[in-house]
Amino acid sequence: MHFQLEPKAQTKLIRCIKDSIYDVSIYDVVVDICDGSKWFGIELSAENKKQLLIPKGFAHGFMTLTADVEVQYKVDELYAPEHERVIAWNDPTIDIDWPMEVKPILSEKDKKAPMLSDVENNFVLEESKSTG
Repeated sequence: MHFQLEPKAQTKLIRCIKDSIYDVSIYDVVVDICDGSKWFGIELSAENKKQLLIPKGFAHGFMTLTADVEVQYKVDELYAPEHERVIAWNDPTIDIDWPMEVKPILSEKDKKAPMLSDVENNFVLEESKSTG
């Protein structure tokens, strides 16, 4: 699960532009990094043409469900490695329900990812203000 700290935080638009003959190609997940108990997952494919808009303050990760998949990202801020943070895909406090039965293949960076509670985060949860 990846995100960038302010002032280089990114809004992302994600879609699957190429997949195999199967209906679903990737399972995309976003996590509210201010409240790690809130996450959302959606299946994306070239056939269903769904897109996912991920606002700043949310971590993002996905798993491919079929071979030969291409995913397209549009972002409003350039990649800034010094601002990037990573959260473990299997953090038990987030408890994402990934649709898999086998151990995932992860990058070295993702294998070493800490839990959300141990990751630097400069986003602030804004409380709703009542007018009364």
